[in-house]
This record gives sequence, C-alpha cells and structure tokens, in this order.
Amino acid sequence: MKCYLHIGTEKTATTTLQSFFHLNRSILCKQGVLYTQSAGLENNIDLCLAAYNINRRDEFTSQRNINNDNELLSFQEFTIKKLKYEISNFDSNIIVFSSEHFHSRLTTLDEIKRLRKILNVDLGLEDIKVIVYLRDPVDLACSLYSTEIMAGSTANPPMPHESQAYFHLCNHENTLKNFSNVFGNQSIYPKLFDNTFKNFSIIDDFLNTINVNKQKNFKIPPNKNERLSATGIALLKKVNDIVPVYDGDQINPIRENIMEYVCTFFSDKKYIFPKELCQQYEVAFQDSNEWVRSNYFSDKDILFARKEREENEEIRICEADLVRVSKLIARIWIDKQNHIFSLIESNSNKSKELVINDIDDGFNYNFYISCYNDIANFSYENALIHWQQHGKEEGRFSNENDFYKDNKIDINELPTDFDPKKYIDLNKDLTGFNIYDAIRHYLLWGKYEGRSYKKNA
Repeated sequence: MKCYLHIGTEKTATTTLQSFFHLNRSILCKQGVLYTQSAGLENNIDLCLAAYNINRRDEFTSQRNINNDNELLSFQEFTIKKLKYEISNFDSNIIVFSSEHFHSRLTTLDEIKRLRKILNVDLGLEDIKVIVYLRDPVDLACSLYSTEIMAGSTANPPMPHESQAYFHLCNHENTLKNFSNVFGNQSIYPKLFDNTFKNFSIIDDFLNTINVNKQKNFKIPPNKNERLSATGIALLKKVNDIVPVYDGDQINPIRENIMEYVCTFFSDKKYIFPKELCQQYEVAFQDSNEWVRSNYFSDKDILFARKEREENEEIRICEADLVRVSKLIARIWIDKQNHIFSLIESNSNKSKELVINDIDDGFNYNFYISCYNDIANFSYENALIHWQQHGKEEGRFSNENDFYKDNKIDINELPTDFDPKKYIDLNKDLTGFNIYDAIRHYLLWGKYEGRSYKKNA
C-alpha cells in the first residue's frame, strides 16, 4: 500500500483538502483510496499527537483532557490501535494522511522519526511519500497573523525572528531538510502554492499528485479560512481584548463564535503587513528560498515571483471611534450570551435541549461526550462550546444519526441484546474503546469475525 503523508504547510488550503477527503471518503474508498477516520475525522491531528514527545502539552492535548504522561501514552497507543484496525479492514491501494500539524507541531527530529516509526513499524506502511505545499513567506506570514487575530490574539505582527512559530513555518529549507533527513530525499514531494495548480484547483492538483482520477460525483467543499481585512484586524483585536478566548485556564464560554461574525463582514480586502515588514520577511528568507529553488525547482529563475504588494485599505474610522464600536459589539455580544446561558441554567432539561437546538440544531450532549473520550467529563455547556469552537472544525459528529450515516452503519442490524460495554470487556484488544467505537467495530468487522458480545455467546 502506498502512503501519501500531506504535511501542509499551514495556510496552503489544507482545510479545503481535508474537507474534500472527508466529504468523499466513501467514493474514494471505491477507487482504492483510504482517508482514515481513526487519525481524526477530517484533520488527522490524532496521528500527529501520537508522535508527540511523551512530556509535551499544548492546546491539542488540553482539548483531549490529557494532563500527564500516562494519559498521553494511553491516547497514543489507542490511536495506533484504532488505525491498525481500520487499515487492516479496508482493501486499499493508497492511504492518505493529511494534517498541517505534522509540520507545524512536530518540530524536532525525534518527533518526526516517531511519526515515521508509527507509519513504518506499527502500521506496516513502507512506501511513503511526503507532500508539502510551500507558500511565499510574506503571504504566509500575513495569513498566519490574520488567523492569530481570529484565534483571539491582540498582538502586533511579529518581525521574522521574533516569533519561533513564524520562523519555523516560513523557513522552507529547514522543513525540507528535516523531513528528508527522516523519510529520505526521494520521498519528498515539494509543490509551490501558487497559480500553477492543475486546473487552478488545489484539489485537482493534489489528486493529480497522488494519481487519483477526479470523479463527477465528488463533493467540492467551499473555500475556508478567509483572511481578515485591515479594518477587521483592527476591530477584532480590540474585541479580543474585551472578550478574550480564555477565562483563566478555561475556554471563555461567552466568546463562542464572535470571530465568524467579524470575518463575514471584514474579509473583502485581505490584510497585508506594512511595506517595511514585508521587505524584512523577504530578506530573512531569501537564502532559504534560494536553497529550495536550487535543490527542487532548478528550472525556475526565482522560487516565488516578485510582485507589487497592494497597500492595506485605509481604516476610515478614528482610533477613539474604533474603540467605542468594539466596546459596543462586545457589550451586545456579552449580553446576548449571558441571556442564553441564563436560559440554559433556569430551564428544565427539555427546555434546555430546545434552547441548544436553536443555537446549533442537531447537537446531542449525551452522544457527544460518549463518543469522544477526551471530553467525557465535560459539562453540558462546555461540551456545546467545544463542539462550536473545535468539534465542527475537527470534523467530529454532534449526533448519532450523522455518526451512523458517515460510517455507513445500519443500527437496525445491531442485535437487540448487544451490550457495547460487555463487547469491549469480552474482547481485550478493544480496551479503551467507547460505546460508539464498540458499535462501529461490531457492525463493520466484529459480526463478520464472529466475535462474542455477551457472556453466553
């Protein structure tokens, strides 16, 4: 089986590609292409976490309620176990993994080596090709900064060497050297994120790279991750200061999806760094770009074509009025959210479900915490906030019907006396599965393997 490992980089339409593979998983399977669910339903972030150094903690481990080395180790082992099951039960010629976090988070050779070990040794994948899209560092940094503000930051744009994360993401020479050091130079497929895409489409370009024919019935996702305008940046920075993402060490429930509203109205003309800062980024990464060009794109005179960068739009509102407008938006938002939460707290469970359905139709609390081990202890409100701020983007299911439909499971085929907990207890290799993992496993594989699901079977 040939494995294509798509590592990003960030801000190169990775979300669009992942949404495409997620939406077309069943069609691709018929073509012999497996896009796994066990590594993360849409973005394969769980495989990335499986390669983390055991003492590493960040927002991704926090979201999965991983607080110590043993919990991370258990999560890693469980992820690999699920992947083994999924791969062994699909007759595929090609397997695709996609996550920009393979590049952005696995920043040490040890972690990249651990990723290769998982693929090679644990999963038995020998023919591995690493696909990476490279973007002009100036455009990349501007887009990163816009995303940083959308994520809640109030910071000013950093100089090239001020931010370790920006430097890591923009230094394409280091990226290619690190992954070729581990996977071998012959396994690295660098591509430029520019207007040379096949059919001017990132999806068509990627399918062509992995030798998969485009089908007429493929579902094409809309473009995602819009970049804010200069006015949007200025406004959201001030709103972020009033309604921060975190309240102490907990996600601020008041904030919810305020960022999406700002993006809707302030994404017309994309923000770009001031001219002087753009020039600093060009100078900082010109040697890196030249190394990439000479080693991988020697037919080009220059890696990224020089271009006249447009000036930002004029912000036609004075600073004092901008502050007042941001306070007005924040005040309305906070009052609205507090009203919703007061309704949730005061109503009965039935009324609570109605209110939540008004906010996000189809969210099922009991399913959500039962299906995902990392949020099993979340309260109703925290689970809903997790779904709205993280679960949707990660491709998680919010209810049973969507879970069964996407997995092509007919729940009516489940024996009336099936007990998922007993099924897990009787099959020790399923240790760590939740009840929905157990149901899925039995209907897709267990019943054909003749596995026991009750003690007297």
